[in-house]
Amino acid sequence: MLAKTLIDRIEINAQSGDIGLRLFKRVVGDGGAVLADTYHRVMIPPGGVVLPIMAQVTLDLQAMGFPAVEAADVAVLDAVVAALPGFRAAKAQEAAEREAARQAALTQTPA
Repeated sequence: MLAKTLIDRIEINAQSGDIGLRLFKRVVGDGGAVLADTYHRVMIPPGGVVLPIMAQVTLDLQAMGFPAVEAADVAVLDAVVAALPGFRAAKAQEAAEREAARQAALTQTPA
């Protein structure tokens, strides 16, 4: 039996700047028949660093009996994240401003 883990999809949430990562987990039997296909999802927040997040994902995958995502796939993910710093920084700032406004609204006393 062989278990594989591949990056299936990298999505960027234009509203939040989060990067959604969908991992494809496949179990193949000795005869080559596919025994199971499942997904594992990960979110990388604005300002998130890929390598520590993927290290935690690797621990989670290993606990489920799946191998780590291949280094080449992680390098592609890291390149995608590195290409978006301005966008992600702006979205992180917007999120912080929205949260500050929400907190301010909660602390205001009604007239």
